[in-house]
Amino acid sequence: MRKKILSALLVFLSAVQAFAWTDGELLVWISDNRGYHALGELGKKFENDIGASVKVETQEDITNKFQSAAQSGKGPDIFFWAHDRIGEWADAGLIRPLEVKDDFKASFVPMSWDAVTHKSQIWGYPVALEAVSLIYNKKYVTGNPPAQLSALADFNKELKAKYPKVIAMMWDYDTPYFSWPFLASAGAYPFKKISGGYDVKDTGVDTPAALQGLQAIVDLIKGGIMPKGSTQSIMEQKMGTGELALMINGPWCWADLRKSGVDFNVAPVPGVGGNPGRPFVGVFSAMVNRSSPNTDLAVQFLEKYVCTAEGLKAIDADAPLGVPAVKSLADAMAAKDPFIKITYENCQNGVVMPNIPQMGKFWSAMQAAFEIATNGGATPEVALRDAKKNLADSLAR
Repeated sequence: MRKKILSALLVFLSAVQAFAWTDGELLVWISDNRGYHALGELGKKFENDIGASVKVETQEDITNKFQSAAQSGKGPDIFFWAHDRIGEWADAGLIRPLEVKDDFKASFVPMSWDAVTHKSQIWGYPVALEAVSLIYNKKYVTGNPPAQLSALADFNKELKAKYPKVIAMMWDYDTPYFSWPFLASAGAYPFKKISGGYDVKDTGVDTPAALQGLQAIVDLIKGGIMPKGSTQSIMEQKMGTGELALMINGPWCWADLRKSGVDFNVAPVPGVGGNPGRPFVGVFSAMVNRSSPNTDLAVQFLEKYVCTAEGLKAIDADAPLGVPAVKSLADAMAAKDPFIKITYENCQNGVVMPNIPQMGKFWSAMQAAFEIATNGGATPEVALRDAKKNLADSLAR
């Protein structure tokens, strides 16, 4: 028993030591597929120039480990993750508000700062933007792909005449992240945007615009243009085997599609009612741990070495970022790469995903609405009305 206690104590002390602070040394956590190696090289340059070392690590279950460590006043000095957790972590006191000068901010894509702003304060540095696009198999699309969901009926008719077994369109339609662009197209919104944040009492999930978008989705399913039970895994499998013409998906699937040999391209997300599709925009960001004793070093590393055109170009060469948040680099890459150009366009048409904790309740309410409407359990009008009520009730609890 005594040996077991000592063994457990040693494991605990090792964990504490691993997450302990080191003055004058930066500890950085980032996922291994988001430019881990390039970030390490930037850290070496920082050490050569400044004399302060930078240790870059990745972790399994990285967000939960960060949250657990930061709650104990430990963890990395710098943490890289999508911006959607910023409100939650800021409210919990896990990350530090930042003073960012206007001339530094001016070099970034403007909407990227909206993503890292919560309650009128900045809580992170934008690194890259991403949004879903319409991805199409060039074998089945001659000319421009459909720009409106309403155009899919004619597209499907022409497709079936040549390729009877090929599916026209698929996306994971019961997942709000993928279907919301069509509701937002005509003006629906999750929470009303106000100066410095969001009014969580003002939700736009059952507006006429939202109804128009959901009805368009249901019509595609009823018309047999999009098969019932369309899921992410089924969609990606069928696109990879040449059985699908169009899908809504993000830059993360490009590598696998290229490996499959499919000749594909990307286009703006189709819209509703003559408007462009408005996807949610995610912003990969760098945050500073509130308990870090190395805040000044962290800010210097991020502002002078990482979040620059040169720094983000190096990271992108290691692991494609999507659209870099530094505007000069985003413009240059968009001019050379049509995939980046279209993703950039979709970001500009889109809306920054709210970074507030209440978004979890929005996702739950809207997923239920999409599921019941697309399965025929309720009309789109009733499904959205119930979603608004369920969202309001959950926010009041």
